[in-house]
Amino acid sequence: MTLPDRISAALSSCQPRIGSLGHRRIARGDICRVESSPDLDAAVRLALVLTVDYDKGSAEIVLVHPYTELATEADLIFSPDETGVPYPIVAQTRVRSVVWINQMRERVGRLSEDALKEFGQVTVAADPFAVSPRTGPPLAGPVDSRWRFKQQEVETLKELVADRISAVFEDSPQLTAAVSGFYSYDLDTMDDLEVQIRNGVFDLKNRIGQLGRDLGRDSYNSDLPLIDRVLADAP
Repeated sequence: MTLPDRISAALSSCQPRIGSLGHRRIARGDICRVESSPDLDAAVRLALVLTVDYDKGSAEIVLVHPYTELATEADLIFSPDETGVPYPIVAQTRVRSVVWINQMRERVGRLSEDALKEFGQVTVAADPFAVSPRTGPPLAGPVDSRWRFKQQEVETLKELVADRISAVFEDSPQLTAAVSGFYSYDLDTMDDLEVQIRNGVFDLKNRIGQLGRDLGRDSYNSDLPLIDRVLADAP
């Protein structure tokens, strides 16, 4: 999903004021353009930086977009006054992964540490309506008009992080084998889905325990379109 022309124009007009990364080190809270590796053809997107690991050359990000009407209970809406971006943004707390630092381009805005604290509140809250007035209404499954949009956002994120995840696999044959264990299943019908749920295949905590936080979350998110397909085809 590419940025609309009006959004790109607005960003271009504010870049001289905000500046570019250049030799400046990126930091938690930065809102930057992120692009895939040069050998991949994916759209440039805006992302919010959550953590930075210069030793590994990587940064944890969440994708952001300008469509406030598409926000769900897992998203946070921030105003231009809070970010420096010339329009409201929606930070998708569950569309989250790790990219190489050298994929980060110019900074277009920034969130304060106080604003970033709300991410933790959204991810652990039992009642989405009690979290924050920043969030959207709960996603109602495949019948929700926002469902397809979320699928597209996950696919875009997978393109952006593909090179970073591939490097992890290449460096660790043991990790590759562990991940393969999660993918050795059939998932064509609701019966298949129910069996794998009982087996713990789609247990996020289980994956994080075996693969680590970042890769566990990435492998889990990559399964969501498969689950969506089964649910969409079910009676």
